[in-house]
Amino acid sequence: MDFKELDYLITLAEEKNISRAAERLFMAQSSLSHFIRQLEAELGTTLFIRTPRGIFPTASGEQFLSHARSMLQEFRTAKNEIYELEHLSKGNIRFGISTYRGVYLLPDILRRFHSQYPGISVSITEKTSRQLEYEILNGGLDMALLSLPLKVLKDQDIHLRRTDEVKLICAPGHPILKEAVTDPVSGTVEIPISAIGNYTFIFSPADMALGYTARKLFHEFDVHPLSYPTELSPLLATAVVRSSNALAFSSAALSHLAPELTYLPLLPGPYHVELGIVFSPQGASSRACKVFCEYF
Repeated sequence: MDFKELDYLITLAEEKNISRAAERLFMAQSSLSHFIRQLEAELGTTLFIRTPRGIFPTASGEQFLSHARSMLQEFRTAKNEIYELEHLSKGNIRFGISTYRGVYLLPDILRRFHSQYPGISVSITEKTSRQLEYEILNGGLDMALLSLPLKVLKDQDIHLRRTDEVKLICAPGHPILKEAVTDPVSGTVEIPISAIGNYTFIFSPADMALGYTARKLFHEFDVHPLSYPTELSPLLATAVVRSSNALAFSSAALSHLAPELTYLPLLPGPYHVELGIVFSPQGASSRACKVFCEYF
């Protein structure tokens, strides 16, 4: 068995479906099925249970997968360490970030990093912050930009903290603008949180930072807006706000992506989502990961 075949097993466990796993691995489904049957015959045990809902590891399969992940991770760590001895001329960084933060952060960071280190590739995984914590925990990522406080990685060291201000977004001319308040000192136009309760609000899922923040603030201030029928990611929420009378929370840093919308600081406030970069054990020992972190 080689390292490529270890990746076959891990992909099968993640996808829980032979067809999807084969598609992700760019191989024929029949070849992947043959590989599993051959390996199970060699080991003398069943590694996956086939059901109408998909395939799932047996107890033996889970045990074998644990060793497969460890071996594959050790190989990747060793390979990156060797590459890094060549003055960061080669290597790969597995980096996790939420989609909407990636939209406004990564283009410039990747441009600057690759201009300095063209031989180092950065593999991007886009998931919610909580899902990315599990990826770090399971060794699927070297590093990730996560919302704080951490939910899964309780004792993890946090590097390079930063904040994003949470703002209410609405279409120009929205009726809520009549309830906005101008700060007499700064001249900043702000919106009382209590005013949001009179309108339709688009919630992001609770496991996303803006979704969690909205629920926390509305509970704290006893505000009960009419919920939009579907929970949406911040990017999709922004698109819906463009063409409707719905409201949503967004990051101040996203304002350049939809400059036609109105971005209102919250009153009382300001409120922020705190972010931090977290390394997996293998990422913490990677010179390339530490250098990449400096670009944020």
